[in-house]
Amino acid sequence: LKGASIVTVVRNGTRLPPSFFQKQIYNYIVSHSKWKTGLQVTVVSKKEIVVPRTGVRWRLTPANGQDFFGNILFKAEAFTPATNERIYSNWIVARLKITHKVAVTNRTIQKNERIGPSDFRWETREITAFIKDALFTEREIIGEKAGRMIRPNTILTASTLEKKFMVKRGAAATLVANFKTIKATSSVKVMANGVLGDT
Repeated sequence: LKGASIVTVVRNGTRLPPSFFQKQIYNYIVSHSKWKTGLQVTVVSKKEIVVPRTGVRWRLTPANGQDFFGNILFKAEAFTPATNERIYSNWIVARLKITHKVAVTNRTIQKNERIGPSDFRWETREITAFIKDALFTEREIIGEKAGRMIRPNTILTASTLEKKFMVKRGAAATLVANFKTIKATSSVKVMANGVLGDT
């Protein structure tokens, strides 16, 4: 190569800051989780993105197995509108902060003791993976029994209350499977006690 010792390659296209994805990630989480309010999304990735064409179509896909707490990964892909050719693909790191009103105990509540309205108060706290099953309505709390001794200033979660088994081991039950317009049922025997959401 003869000539200048420094060669600069210029490519026409669109330059995007990582924060370009902030709103898209926020909308995805709001539509795919129970967090509808009190959500803040900050894109941690710092590298500027250069897309070789304008007017591309973007697709954001979260990494498998994430529970939308703390740092999360989204795969950002850009496609041409006409040919649907993928022209960009990379991972974007975003940090989530979720705040919500939660029930906090006013006193020590003994195991099997029923919880009344005066036993807790509402406070706005940051929701972390450790309290992701926090209870947000009085209906979920009042009249329920404590599953263990609960100390004062403890956030009430589903795991602090007595479990309500929807099915019990050895009982007969009906298994229902739906796929599009097909519905299949079968009589089954329950192999273990189960609460709502158990597998």
